[in-house]
Amino acid sequence: MFRKVLMAVAATGMAVTPVHATQMPPLRPALVQRLALTCTAQGALEHGFGDVWTGPSQQVLDPEEGAHNRIEITRTARTQQIYDLSATISYERLPGTTLEDRYAAADALYASLETAIADNGRYENRREGQYGGWTWDVPGSDVTLSLTHNSRVAVTLTCNDHSLEVQHVNETLGNGRVTRPLKPVLELPPPVEAAGCHDPGQARAVTATFMTVAMQALDHGNAASRYSDHLADWWGQQLVDAGVWTKATQEAFVLRGARDPVVIRELRQQMPRAQAMLDAMMAYADADEAGDTGAACTAAVRGLDVIRAITASNETQRNSMLTRYRTEAARLGVTLED
Repeated sequence: MFRKVLMAVAATGMAVTPVHATQMPPLRPALVQRLALTCTAQGALEHGFGDVWTGPSQQVLDPEEGAHNRIEITRTARTQQIYDLSATISYERLPGTTLEDRYAAADALYASLETAIADNGRYENRREGQYGGWTWDVPGSDVTLSLTHNSRVAVTLTCNDHSLEVQHVNETLGNGRVTRPLKPVLELPPPVEAAGCHDPGQARAVTATFMTVAMQALDHGNAASRYSDHLADWWGQQLVDAGVWTKATQEAFVLRGARDPVVIRELRQQMPRAQAMLDAMMAYADADEAGDTGAACTAAVRGLDVIRAITASNETQRNSMLTRYRTEAARLGVTLED
């Protein structure tokens, strides 16, 4: 079963907690009320619009919820300010249930949320949503609340700040000046030796968080790549501002960076690391499905070691790029701010 969940994660990017239920989880009124009241002009789901966020883009919404669930945090392209927050609950994969059961559970959740949102009177101007479902305005702001049920087995509630979304579009298009980028953060658990997996308590601690950490690492890898691109733009802009580069010079320098021997070496090593990471995740899935906590822990330790190697390689590539820019800036008599 967990192998199927893993493949679903790879396809959808959903942060999950393995589910071993044998029946449909009950509809929880407290969760319904939390979601129905969460969207305000200031933010939602315990996050604020405009807050700088360098952590993972997905979090578990409610660890007590039996169905797969996640919060998704969307940020502006360069300044990393939160502008969109969504919560999704999916009944797609629940052992011991029929497809009709899962349809019914999602329908019931959608209906309960729709009723609770209407009853609380906090939102106005209900209308059909752009992607189906319903959309409401948060009075006195550019914030909207949307409720969608596009998948028969999942429900998503989204709180969006339109003004910050416009800023995100402008940042994506490169409009305006480049601001100092913010380095993404990946918090990894302390290293554990494989021998520690013989301790049942330690093995459970390692396996309990492995899949969440693995998905956060994948997200961090994408964020780290964007961060490096933004750094290059930031440093290039400083050299253009100093009058020692033109835009054409900047673009040519970026292209030459593709021949950096350090970057080439590290990229070649990243490919087998990616395969090793996939192998570790599949080994973890097999062991988890078999109920072998020790083997699952061993696979998780191996996977975490690979994540650390990938993260270190990204840092090595970024430092090499910084050295190239600093060397060029020094040659031209400019000191870069980084």
